[in-house]
Amino acid sequence: MKIKLNGFDSSVPVSITEASLGIELGTLSGGTGEYEIAFGDSWYTALFETSNSNSKKINGNTLRISTDWYLDYETKKFFTFPVNQQNGNIIDYGTATSISTENSGQNPTVRIVSGNEEEIFTISITDKVETINLTTPTPFLQNRYGSTLAQINPTDSNFSTVFFEGPSFLEISGTNLKLKDGFFLSESGVIRNQEGTQKFDTNDETKFSNLKFILPGGFTTDNADPTQGFTIIPPSSYLSSIFASSNINTTPEITLSTIEFLERDYGSIIASINYSGSEEVSYTVNHSFLELSGTSQIKLKDAYFYNEVKGRIEDKDGTYWALADLSANSNLEITASNNTNQTTLITETLTISELVNTVFADSNVDGTPQISLTPVPFYDKDLGAIIATINYSGAEQTTFTLRSESGGVHDFLEMSGTNQIKLKDNYFYDKNTDQFLTKDLTYPYKLSEQGTTYNKINILAINSETTKNLASELITFSDISSTVFSPSNILDKDESYTFVTDLKIIENHVNYPKTGREEYQKDIGKYWSLKDGEKISYSFLEPGASYHGTYSELDGLIETGTALQDAIRKAFSLISSYADLTFEEINETGNIVGDIRLGIADGDHFGMALSYAAYSQEISSTPKGGNIFFNGTLDLNNDGICDFHDSTKMQESSWNFLTVIHEILHSLGLKHPHDAFDSSDQEEGNHNIVSKQFDQYTHTIMSYNPLRGPDPSYKKYDGIILNAGSGGQYYPTTPMLFDVMAIQEMYGSAPTNANDDTVYSFTPDAPPFESIYDTGGIDTLDLAALYGDTQLDLTGNTLSVIGNSYLLPFESKQGAGTTYGDTQGSALSIIAGTEIEKILLPADTSTINTGNYSTYIVGKENCALNTIVNASEIGIKASGYAHDTIQLNQTASNWAAEFAARHVGNNGVGATDEEIKLSSYLKHDLSVDLALGTDKILGTNGNDALFLQNFGTTGNLLYQKDTNHSASEDRILGVEEINLQDGNNFLDLTSTTTSLATQNINITTGSGNDILWLSDANEIISSGDGNDQIIINGGIDSLTTGLGNDTVTITNSTGNLTLLDFNPLLDKFVFHASAENLTTENNTIHVNNSLGGYTLTFNDNTDLSSLNSFSTFI
Repeated sequence: MKIKLNGFDSSVPVSITEASLGIELGTLSGGTGEYEIAFGDSWYTALFETSNSNSKKINGNTLRISTDWYLDYETKKFFTFPVNQQNGNIIDYGTATSISTENSGQNPTVRIVSGNEEEIFTISITDKVETINLTTPTPFLQNRYGSTLAQINPTDSNFSTVFFEGPSFLEISGTNLKLKDGFFLSESGVIRNQEGTQKFDTNDETKFSNLKFILPGGFTTDNADPTQGFTIIPPSSYLSSIFASSNINTTPEITLSTIEFLERDYGSIIASINYSGSEEVSYTVNHSFLELSGTSQIKLKDAYFYNEVKGRIEDKDGTYWALADLSANSNLEITASNNTNQTTLITETLTISELVNTVFADSNVDGTPQISLTPVPFYDKDLGAIIATINYSGAEQTTFTLRSESGGVHDFLEMSGTNQIKLKDNYFYDKNTDQFLTKDLTYPYKLSEQGTTYNKINILAINSETTKNLASELITFSDISSTVFSPSNILDKDESYTFVTDLKIIENHVNYPKTGREEYQKDIGKYWSLKDGEKISYSFLEPGASYHGTYSELDGLIETGTALQDAIRKAFSLISSYADLTFEEINETGNIVGDIRLGIADGDHFGMALSYAAYSQEISSTPKGGNIFFNGTLDLNNDGICDFHDSTKMQESSWNFLTVIHEILHSLGLKHPHDAFDSSDQEEGNHNIVSKQFDQYTHTIMSYNPLRGPDPSYKKYDGIILNAGSGGQYYPTTPMLFDVMAIQEMYGSAPTNANDDTVYSFTPDAPPFESIYDTGGIDTLDLAALYGDTQLDLTGNTLSVIGNSYLLPFESKQGAGTTYGDTQGSALSIIAGTEIEKILLPADTSTINTGNYSTYIVGKENCALNTIVNASEIGIKASGYAHDTIQLNQTASNWAAEFAARHVGNNGVGATDEEIKLSSYLKHDLSVDLALGTDKILGTNGNDALFLQNFGTTGNLLYQKDTNHSASEDRILGVEEINLQDGNNFLDLTSTTTSLATQNINITTGSGNDILWLSDANEIISSGDGNDQIIINGGIDSLTTGLGNDTVTITNSTGNLTLLDFNPLLDKFVFHASAENLTTENNTIHVNNSLGGYTLTFNDNTDLSSLNSFSTFI
């Protein structure tokens, strides 16, 4: 019986689809026995599924192709293509084999034998589409491990299995192309594994291979025909499609919620982690300075804190990461794993910039310091002073360390105990210089220069129990300058020490320019800046005195002795009477010494040539600043006793006492007038050398010239003898004019001074050679015992010369003897602010320039007084026949508004009762008696007002007391001439009690509109130009009215008036009589009144026929 396949004989081909591995050809029937493959060659039998024991024998009656073989429509061949793959990713290929059973292009056949029957069946192959399609139906999640990227779809549904060649991070799951479970696509477009050891940047296609998809049952050849069972997608195509931004879901599944944290807090928790999925997850964090806290929080590692000011993460040793400078290598990676199956789900990368803008944003960082300082009051210049207590705001028990910003040893601070900061034992703070210094004044650190930059204080708080770092604080000196180093926190013992002075220095040119100084300012150099109430202490240096470092003079001290000490005390007291300086003597104890130390050094240790008597060491903050040393070898009379030990040589007016004052003034900041500060300075040069005429003791005892000769040479002299040689040497007893002016400007004037009633009395043997500063009491300057023409200036800060022969300058030259200059008057300076209420003048002519206060001046008999009055009140009493002059010079003060004058006549005669308000007139409240002689008063160019009698003020009380005059008596006596100069002047010579009928007075006024109330004296009046108002009250008078519209009033009095230039067209009369009582004859008018009569005579041809037209009758 014939063999059939699927019920058909061999004439009917069997039809199958191509590319079907191990496809069944059909069911055999017929034949006479078992079915076998007709050819026994192994290559042929291998094409079909046969018995394991007999390669030709077909299993049963089912004919099928071997499982590793398939038929190809295009070639009509059998194919086998072994592939080694994992999850669709081809690892390697086996050897591909193709067998053709027929001639090329003919359908393959299969020969079957059954017993004696044999048939050849033809296999008809149905063609299938062998292409593959790749689609991306939904976006995949960024950062998600094993994300499905695309779907693989063979065009023909006959195919279900697809393999591929391509990137190792891909695999196929079902119909999905996906990332392997160990890979994810990061925000930066890099496909990577969790560890970061494998990275593939999708932005660089050169790093990717083609993606070649293969149908395992259809692949026949490697030619480019996709119908041959493969599809190739180049990187440029699949990268731009699969990894296009539209195909990536960038919504983060892991986010952070910020947690506000404290700056400089070690190990701060800074954020909590959020996961948007439903799985129960755990997290891992990979970072250099961040770590996981608990199950879902991010914290700084315990060794680190955040420095918000500098924007960096730091450790205690100063190692840091500046966030702004960090690269992507420092991004924070958070990985979430499924707790159930331990699979890795997602790795989220947060960039440093994201962390800076969120977790480390200023709004999330609490800058409240956990470590703060409480100031501890400490003493200025106290070595190793404790300055602050450290506070920690947390609850833990803490200890602290103090280091520099970089973690090293701080330059000048250290810990004291467990929680206090102190200066190192060899350092102190000098408030005066604003410096931290050692005793050797080395390695200085200026507080104001530390600022926010230098020598920061790095304080670390450590848990006392666990030793864990808790918090760090970097404190700048700017932070604590207003607290720890505030003036109120720095106590002042007001003590100097052997290693530093307590006094603060004002450097040269801080308050005074290099050029343009007044003469008295040219000696002002460095000086002390004193706090309110600060004293300057001084101490005496005795053998064995303490010192720090090296100090030559202190190795050769001899005892100071009583004489020098007394002179020094007197000098300090004297200086403090001028300036706002308080000096205090102290005894040296240990390191505590005076601000100024004074001693005598022997010849071997005296620091200058032995021709010098003493020297002051330059003002400085060093231990030597301002100290004074006297020459222990000084012995001018060779009696074996140091002159500074001889009290007879230390008296006032002695050269030695002057030397003491001179050196102390150096220690207070004055230089020599002949010295320049820095002659090499191009700006200053020699500008601050005092002019020659002032470089002498009359102006400053800082000079090396006791006296100079007159202009133009101003010859220098070496010394001064009193009274043309009849006395010994004689020198100033106080600082002189420029010295006092300078120290008062430097330190202020003495606030209270000489409140007692002081009498400054001088004799020819002790003429004035001094400065007077006296602001209190009722004081007397008694020059009455002296003689010689005197120039006395009381205005303040000017030089007065008393007499002309008290001081004899001399010059001694070795080998040339002694020569003498011309005698000079004695020098007296009245310092500004001084008020001397009574002056007793010497013999001979005196010129006095008064101050602006009330003074009573008493002249010597028959000695002329020339007084310039700068005050609104003055008392002057002259005696004898000298001719005296009063020059009014006060133009600043007027009479107050409530004052007025009334015309009262003289001794009850001629009163008109006319009143004048005085507020527009200068106040000259004179109480003067110029005695005999021809004496005059000269007015100012202002609106002067003078009164014979004054009920408005009491006048100068000392004058009244001395003259036994009352305030209501006449105030101007013994004056023969009154010249009121220009201005609108007012002269009132009326008096309720006095008649001046026997006196002769010349009265002159200037061009102003003057009001003259004249007396019954015999007066010659020249009223000058201007519209004057003149009241004649008797006497024998002569009147020149000058230009202007003048009014002449004739009171009810008796007398004669000659008018020299009356102009009836401009001037007019007022008669205190009726017209009927007047008669005219030629150039004369006669007035009949109750007292008798008054006659007016015109010295020109004045037409009196129209008298009524220029007269008024009362």
